[in-house]
Amino acid sequence: MNKKRLYVLFAIIIVALLPTAVFASVVITSTHAISVSGKAPVVYMAQGPNYNTANADGFIYAPVTGSPLNITSGTTIDVNTTAGSGYVYLLNVLYINSTVAGTLYINGTLPSGVTIYITTSPATVSGSASSTTLSINATAYTPGTPITLNGSSTSTYTLYVSFELSGTATGSGALALNYYS
Repeated sequence: MNKKRLYVLFAIIIVALLPTAVFASVVITSTHAISVSGKAPVVYMAQGPNYNTANADGFIYAPVTGSPLNITSGTTIDVNTTAGSGYVYLLNVLYINSTVAGTLYINGTLPSGVTIYITTSPATVSGSASSTTLSINATAYTPGTPITLNGSSTSTYTLYVSFELSGTATGSGALALNYYS
């Protein structure tokens, strides 16, 4: 056998022994319906027991949607005071409900002249309005302080939200509810 033929035969054998690479594109298309239904939030803010009165007097506006009715993320809550007044107390105008246990943080900032109170029972004011010696039976909440939630699937844990507004309260702020289980 001549060398040339031997090289050709050798090349054919080597090529035959190499794995064959096959390239193919397969696209399978199929349409499937996806259904999405809303799930009630486990920690949410809503209008409190004194909201309707404070709203009718023009002191607060916080729209709600969904089921249960709640103040959704990104909603602006407007609070107003009376210019020149000492203080306006908006007691129990909002609440936070929890049907789970965990830790809640209310982070962010409040407008100048606004104090927020978070209590586990409805807040009240004591003192004399005529002598301007009113005081609220709650401790002011500092944003970022952890709040322990003791809710469960069979028991709702409620926190009442109140505001104290000075007659010079102005500006805007932003609060965020951050829940951790």
